[in-house]
Amino acid sequence: MSIKGDSLMNQKLYSEAIQAYQIALTTSKNKELIVKYAYALHMNAEYKSEILAYEDILNGTPDDMSILLKKGIALTSLGNLDDAITVYRFCLTIDSLKPEIWFQMGKTFQVGQYHDNASQCLMKAILLKNTYAEAYQELGTSLLALNNIDTAIISFRIALQTDSTLSEAWLGLGNALNRSKQTDKAMKAYKHAIMMKPDYSEAFNNLGMLYYSIEQPDSAISAINSALTFDLENPIYYNNAGLVTLSLGDTLRAFKFFRNALLYDSLYIKALYNAGLSLHYLQKDRDAIEFFQKVLAIDSKQAEYWYALGLSHASLQDNVSAMGYWQKASELEPKNGEYWFAMGTIYAKNGDTKQQKKLFKKAAKLGSISAKNWLKYNSTSKR
Repeated sequence: MSIKGDSLMNQKLYSEAIQAYQIALTTSKNKELIVKYAYALHMNAEYKSEILAYEDILNGTPDDMSILLKKGIALTSLGNLDDAITVYRFCLTIDSLKPEIWFQMGKTFQVGQYHDNASQCLMKAILLKNTYAEAYQELGTSLLALNNIDTAIISFRIALQTDSTLSEAWLGLGNALNRSKQTDKAMKAYKHAIMMKPDYSEAFNNLGMLYYSIEQPDSAISAINSALTFDLENPIYYNNAGLVTLSLGDTLRAFKFFRNALLYDSLYIKALYNAGLSLHYLQKDRDAIEFFQKVLAIDSKQAEYWYALGLSHASLQDNVSAMGYWQKASELEPKNGEYWFAMGTIYAKNGDTKQQKKLFKKAAKLGSISAKNWLKYNSTSKR
């Protein structure tokens, strides 16, 4: 046994623990030590080496259920979902009544976004063990992904009736209640999740975005900053902090949040888009255009991206380009009145008041507040 390895694991020094276990394995290759070594590899995200460690054991005992399940989990973490499912199906040939197999298979299907299959596996696990709180929780997650919100809420609540300390179930319940517009209950659920797990960054983030949605930006930024305290490299949290900061009117600080998000994921399209918008608001449109072009290189099917690119070109008095981008936006989303209003402003700049008014009327019919206000003002001023 490696007492040193165990001590290093307790300190979360995974690389050092791996080295300690490797040294211990040179003199003893018993199963317990290999499992500890494999777990250290898992915690250090060295999944390929972890799988090889399990295969060392399986070479001698190919039907070792506990090791097979661990191998399936490692394959899932590595992204080899088909291989993981194959492992679980082999497990079922050994014991089809073991709920843990169905549970892990369901989680693997979840990772692949096969939520119908995941739900079926998780329900099978629950049938075999009706007090399986984690299975109810994961079932709720898949049901929510399938937009079965009411059923998801029930599933999360059953999970919590079985185990009220399950922080992931509180988070899932909060997400489901939020989706069903039960804001106060969602807030309480997120706070319960944090109570159960004080460093739960995702719960802090979701609580922050809930505050943001009900226009409480100070509470929102406080919660999201807490999320960043516990997960300093999460681009989603930086992006969300930027959105809240933008709503507080601090555009430069918001841009810095979006830029930080891109340090950890340079292709994070939401952060690219929001960084571009921030630069547009800061009247740095040449820089904004670079961000919008990166966005469109990733996804050219979203009208709002073309519209934003047009805004920056219009700010630079490049009206021909702006018109072209807004026409593209209107082709992708023809019922958005703001795009037609924007094109009308180009005709106004060119002195074509007839075409301007025609587009403004169309924009107003499609719900453009800007167009409605313009038509109302000009109608009144002529009286």
